[in-house]
Amino acid sequence: MVVRAEHDLSTLRPFSVEQRREHVEFAAALLALACEEGAFTACQTAARTIRVAKIALSYDPPVDGLPESATPDGAARFGLRSLPLSREEALASAEKRREESEDDPEAAEALDRAGWEALQDIDLVLVKLPWIVDRILDRELADEVRSWIELRPQLL
Repeated sequence: MVVRAEHDLSTLRPFSVEQRREHVEFAAALLALACEEGAFTACQTAARTIRVAKIALSYDPPVDGLPESATPDGAARFGLRSLPLSREEALASAEKRREESEDDPEAAEALDRAGWEALQDIDLVLVKLPWIVDRILDRELADEVRSWIELRPQLL
């Protein structure tokens, strides 16, 4: 259902402004439900929500009255809240992983699977944030998003 809802967001489909608003509202509600029900992790939901916000930004004419989660600010806030580690924890986990993988790559994977999965979840969100960062209205939020984006190369 989520894929179908995302498909209906396409700018190539000939929908009215009202229909586009309804499709965005439906996609946002469906993603929230999928996260609540455990179908997606918080980071998977955040990445898809950021995609919904990006698509909504591309509508011409623009669509007003979108749910908060489908705005750049709302999607970015949700994305940052979904990150399973703080910046410091993420950096420490990435450094630990690099050190261990130099010694024994197979052992590193077994020792720090949770840390590796958390870094993968973080990356899932961070790769999408550049799509919306320049359209975030809250300057403090935009600065925080940029700081995470700039941190990404150190986490890989």
